[in-house]
Amino acid sequence: MDLEAKAEEMEVKIVPTPELRDDLNAIYLHRHRVIFIQEDLDPYTARAALAHELGHAHHKDEHSGEGRVERRADEWAARTLITPDDYREAEQLYGHRPGAIAWALGVTPHIVRVWRTMARNSPHKITVGN
Repeated sequence: MDLEAKAEEMEVKIVPTPELRDDLNAIYLHRHRVIFIQEDLDPYTARAALAHELGHAHHKDEHSGEGRVERRADEWAARTLITPDDYREAEQLYGHRPGAIAWALGVTPHIVRVWRTMARNSPHKITVGN
């Protein structure tokens, strides 16, 4: 998925910055409809971080940091970045190793683990459109 196009569709501005705290890859400010993303991230981390923050935008999250809110943004990102068919193909090629599957799908291992948890706990969650 073209995340920049999705952000534009959602009327969310993406601003690369070198000035986020070391423990943040990105942050979404709902009041301003803007995502600040650390500009020196590797492509897979940047893609996962952007998708996660778009998850906050999708859910109109005013505040993040709470476990339930962060998990919901992660799940939105996983559904957006990984299709069941793509996951199945990557797993057939690379086995069950999250790092190898993540590499094949262009995401982080964390997003793969989130997707797996969703598939295991509630398979319909990963096939319903956003």
